[in-house]
Amino acid sequence: MIMHPDIGVLNSGKCYVFLEGYGLNREPMFGSYEECLNAIETRGGVDAPIPTDGSHTMADYKAALTAMKPMVVAVVVEVPQAASPKGRAIREFVLTFTAKEPAYCNGRMWDVCTENVFAYDHDDAKRKGRAMIRESEGPYGRKVSITARLAG
Repeated sequence: MIMHPDIGVLNSGKCYVFLEGYGLNREPMFGSYEECLNAIETRGGVDAPIPTDGSHTMADYKAALTAMKPMVVAVVVEVPQAASPKGRAIREFVLTFTAKEPAYCNGRMWDVCTENVFAYDHDDAKRKGRAMIRESEGPYGRKVSITARLAG
């Protein structure tokens, strides 16, 4: 694809153009390639353009832009309705987290805490508890044992 010489591309894929020319106090216009191309065309060009051999016109850049756009195809996908596994109901469980290495904060020892979760069974509740620990402590956090019991 041929690109307009005054439009630059950042590593993120975002494009920019200096409509008022280059310099220390000049602000670039950021956007997609098409937005930058339209801004140049609307303004009638840029101040102090990059010199080229003049072999391409604005129509050539527009034609190259439309040629590279993919054709949009609509695809209908059926998504099955999510059902509870084996027809089980969601119940409330109380998880008890017991730290194998207690932590001290403000002179107090914190080694046991509880949390309520909604799950299908004990295994699902413990799985959610391990996910909570992994999210808060990270992969190398304190070692914790988890017990689950029905709430109520």
